[in-house]
Amino acid sequence: MSGETTRRRVLLVEDDPCIRVLLERLLEGVFEVEVRGRGDEGLACAVASPFDAVLTDVRMPGLDGLSMAHELRSRGSVVPFLFCTGSPESVTRARLAALQPARLLVKPCDFDELRAALRELGIDPIYLLAPTSTDARIASVARLASGYIYYVSLTGV
Repeated sequence: MSGETTRRRVLLVEDDPCIRVLLERLLEGVFEVEVRGRGDEGLACAVASPFDAVLTDVRMPGLDGLSMAHELRSRGSVVPFLFCTGSPESVTRARLAALQPARLLVKPCDFDELRAALRELGIDPIYLLAPTSTDARIASVARLASGYIYYVSLTGV
């Protein structure tokens, strides 16, 4: 229909359930988000359906985020990747350069860094705003750190 816009599709691949759920909550209001908990599941999903971007953890059991990206590149995919890691030394510049377009987001990171990284990949999150009191459970994602997201909860949970 005319006048309707299609939301951009983002594949989120994260093995830590806490980070996965909170990132999904941040992204789902703006993007159509497909979520997977393992690299092999993310690969299968990305092969089966096109995405505008892939947000993935680097270190995961089994197929890690970098290997997933290499496999997609070998199949001709040019989808932008946003890699998240708490161990930036595990991602060399050469490895990242081979996977362009790609950005590395180092944990701990804050919401503005996530938004800026998406923008650098051409996924303009103009409507992706920091969580507010309109979200009854989470008021503000403060930091992604060492596999956990620390947040301020309105309900004290």
